[in-house]
Amino acid sequence: MSADKIDTAKAELNEAKEELNDLNEEREQHCLLFPTYATKHRLDESNVPKQTDEWNVRIRGWAFSAPKTSRTRDLFIGLASRIAGVKQSDASYELLKDRTNLFWASNMDSKTEFVVKVIGTTETEKMAIEGDPKDDEKKPGEKLKERLDHPEHEKSSTILKPQTGNFNGTLSIKQAIVSKWIDKDKTIVGAVSDAVGGLLNQVGIHDVFGKKSNDTGAIKLLKIEARRHIKDSPLAIPTYSIVNLLEPEGYSVISDIDDTIKQTNILDGARTVFSNTFLNDCKEVSGMANLYHKWYQNGVAIHYVSNSPWQLFPMLRTFFDTYNFPPGSAHLKFYDGVFKSAREQKLHPMESKFVYIRELLRDFPERKFILVGDTGEYDPEIYSTIYRENPTRILRIFVRDVTTEHVKDEPAQSPHHSYAQTFTSTYQYLKTYYKSPEGKEDQKLDETVEQNAEQSVEQNVEQNVQGQENNPQKPKRHNSLSASLMNRLHEDMSSIYSSLHSSSKPDSKHELPAGVSVNPQDQPVDQQNLVTPLEMFHERLNNLKKGIPDGIFSTFTDPSELENDPIIKNALKY
Repeated sequence: MSADKIDTAKAELNEAKEELNDLNEEREQHCLLFPTYATKHRLDESNVPKQTDEWNVRIRGWAFSAPKTSRTRDLFIGLASRIAGVKQSDASYELLKDRTNLFWASNMDSKTEFVVKVIGTTETEKMAIEGDPKDDEKKPGEKLKERLDHPEHEKSSTILKPQTGNFNGTLSIKQAIVSKWIDKDKTIVGAVSDAVGGLLNQVGIHDVFGKKSNDTGAIKLLKIEARRHIKDSPLAIPTYSIVNLLEPEGYSVISDIDDTIKQTNILDGARTVFSNTFLNDCKEVSGMANLYHKWYQNGVAIHYVSNSPWQLFPMLRTFFDTYNFPPGSAHLKFYDGVFKSAREQKLHPMESKFVYIRELLRDFPERKFILVGDTGEYDPEIYSTIYRENPTRILRIFVRDVTTEHVKDEPAQSPHHSYAQTFTSTYQYLKTYYKSPEGKEDQKLDETVEQNAEQSVEQNVEQNVQGQENNPQKPKRHNSLSASLMNRLHEDMSSIYSSLHSSSKPDSKHELPAGVSVNPQDQPVDQQNLVTPLEMFHERLNNLKKGIPDGIFSTFTDPSELENDPIIKNALKY
């Protein structure tokens, strides 16, 4: 072999190695498309929504590299497993690794491009946080799906670039094309059904939307696809999701997830939340799936809006796979890493919910909304603010009372302490944050105060309740947090609470409960009017209801209260 041929062969070999490295790297690239919705409204030049003859599809997704083994990740897993009392031989250890995996993923930058395309219609009765749930059902009519493909020139597409992993945008598809697809799909299904003597009906496939063809209340779904924009790449593996086609008029539910439809038990403290999120099987808040399905069958659109990060996707996927919640759009928060997320949640605990809810109301200016959440976090504040901004658009506000049971036996305390405890989950979160390294640095407290804080928080979380159970005559501690930490907790929560008025109309400022705005350093405890957390909880809710008509804002403990609500029954005609 000549020298030239040898050099050529070496060059080809090196090129092949480089291509293989690129392919191996590409195999580690991932993309998730989140379930979204399409609206017939679009903002004009004056930022006013105008109805169009197109479906305007919201696109959201996450582009990231597969998490790699790292020392930080191993230390976190090791520490978390020890705290939770989990051994490497336990099944829950693998669950812990799987559910925390995405917190170590690397976000793709804007150099990466993705092609997102509307590829057809689909049907499902089941919420899925990933993909098209019909793809996993393996029905006997699977081959029928191949007949339902549509010409490429009818499919709309766009190219998106992720920003710190998060990519979002819109694409439009003519209403006439979607109607054509729907009619075509129904015709094909009907013809095949007739040809096989009703076989499809026997296996539960009535049409492409899982409904009888005369059921006009069914919410129709599009299927979208995303893949890396690499020309002729065999490894640009597609990912899929669904889009809810929502008519301009109708009813929509905006629903929180944790402790509203999924039992997280945030109020039991950080350790319980950790176990329920990363170690235990997910559990539904009993009756909520049936309630949402009844509403969905009556044409109500569902939007799942949560402060949970998309990194919890594996756990949420399991939850929605297990329980029969209806399909809808999903709106979660983007966090950049497990440690940054703690500070982000502390500084901006309500921001993402406000953004998503206001976006939904803007995209559907003619729809009426039902807001469903719980009292453990800021849902009452968020929802009452949204109502004041849109008093004619909000049909009902329901918040699940998860607070009363946790504070009903607490003694009278200083107003700011009792007030803080009414935000039960945030209260627990902040106490955990204050004992963390990030929290200590943020507080800039001296070493003595930090040590006192750690001891007092530990006593409060782990010993106080147990001690009272063992000794019923022992009085409860009024405040196991140091004065400095209590002041900071009060300042944080008061700031968050009072800042709501900047998002409201000028005449709808939220009022702080009496005495709460007083700086606790200005007034000795023995000169304050002590109140119980339960009294402060009721005062908090009463202040939020001021100016809101009777019957709009209410708490509940049983989903049947929502199902039998007269306003809801009258609106949905059941």
